[in-house]
Amino acid sequence: MKEFDISNNFEMCCACTTKSLKLTQEEAELTIGTCCGLRTLNVKREYGEMGFVEKKKDCICCFKVATDISPMAGQSDMAPGCPCTNRAQVNKLVQELRYRMSIRWQVGQIKKQEQLLRMIADVEDNLNLVATGRGFQFQPSQQEMQDKFGQDLPKFGEVTQLIETSETKHWDVTSKIDSCLNCCFTCGIAGWTTEMMELEEDVMYIKTKNRIDDSDMKIPYTEMDSVDVSKVCCCCFSVNEQSPGYGCDKAKVDLIAVDLQERKHKRGNIAHLKQLRSMQATAVKMDMMTHAWLKHEKIQYPPTPEVMEKTFPTQKPWILTHDSKPHFEAHKDFETKTYTVTNYPSCICSLLCCPCAGCTKETLELGPEEMLLVKENWCNRVQSRTPYGNLGAVETETACCCCSELPEIAKPGCGCSADLVKEIGDELQERKVKKGNIAQMKQQENIILEVLNTGAKLDVIMHQHGIQYPPSSQLMAAIFCEAAPKPQVMGLDT
Repeated sequence: MKEFDISNNFEMCCACTTKSLKLTQEEAELTIGTCCGLRTLNVKREYGEMGFVEKKKDCICCFKVATDISPMAGQSDMAPGCPCTNRAQVNKLVQELRYRMSIRWQVGQIKKQEQLLRMIADVEDNLNLVATGRGFQFQPSQQEMQDKFGQDLPKFGEVTQLIETSETKHWDVTSKIDSCLNCCFTCGIAGWTTEMMELEEDVMYIKTKNRIDDSDMKIPYTEMDSVDVSKVCCCCFSVNEQSPGYGCDKAKVDLIAVDLQERKHKRGNIAHLKQLRSMQATAVKMDMMTHAWLKHEKIQYPPTPEVMEKTFPTQKPWILTHDSKPHFEAHKDFETKTYTVTNYPSCICSLLCCPCAGCTKETLELGPEEMLLVKENWCNRVQSRTPYGNLGAVETETACCCCSELPEIAKPGCGCSADLVKEIGDELQERKVKKGNIAQMKQQENIILEVLNTGAKLDVIMHQHGIQYPPSSQLMAAIFCEAAPKPQVMGLDT
């Protein structure tokens, strides 16, 4: 735990306001005292729930940290000490908060999941060696597979791959038009503004710098809701609100969009879910292999009460004392569906306002992993790709008794297409459940159940053969030389 005095000198002198920040293992606690302590505000927020931590520069030399620890906009901004001389303090706060967020965010979950995958792969290799040495075969029946997975069966024997990574890239996304306007409107004080997009393994940084502003924004790919590409006025292109050069560099915008989309797939929710699915198949295989081993050794499982008492004299395994079943159909592969969701009143209004643009057509494509929403006419085109795991909620709204829509997604027809709205809403909800956080949690629970089952069966086998575990120091020395690292059996590195 660390504590920081982040009181601003000017706020202390003018309003008797003090601020302190406490960083615990799981959450950040911000305390604001005003009027000499007569009024106190205390805000706590988990690192995994924080949306952003940005370093910003106001005026020419005043630095601050912008966060959303408090839900009220601007309340949790921190400019400790004298704003003109606090650059080192601001950098330290940003570093501390981002480090803790990286551990508790999905980025940290993915990294721990990769460690877990390596550990499970080691156990699987050892079980394969045992099966070969003992001379028993592992071939689960169709019924056993359906009892574990339902109808959506995985393929055994495939090598589980780690989540892919990409090399670091830097893109100059400076908008020359915006830079010129900013320089003119500040009478040259701001100077020339440069904006860089730095794409690292797990996160993207947007760094903006001129004489007045020196800020950077950090966006993990797992938190990137969508990759939005737009075309305005026939020749102005942008991706995620970045329009490099004079806005007409379509080739560069397309390359950035492809790069972002690739990283969002490799290090985002889509890859996370695929790896969990693969890990679940490996855990089920391990459980079935140990069960085949028990049959080969003619050992009863679940064990009799007498064997249970001898094998587990102090505490019985949870998996043997609780009735637990895996989640069937936690995962599902979907086919692509396309819907025309053009809103006729909006189309007519845009046509009357700008006849040269023509009619605006809206299309919603529901792919296997993500949703693609396209709005286009002769002059403009806007497309947005959003993974189902990043959909916060699927809402259907009805107004004036007959006007139905999916807020921020589509309002098809004249607004009275209730059946179509319901169909799209149901389809989106199912895909969100099967491809989002709910599916991830269910598959994680399935993995835990299979690992617990495997552990209990191995304990019974070791007891039957009189194998001591943990092994004695002499056996440890014989198996693992002193220079080699000892196996970690208690958990993951933190």
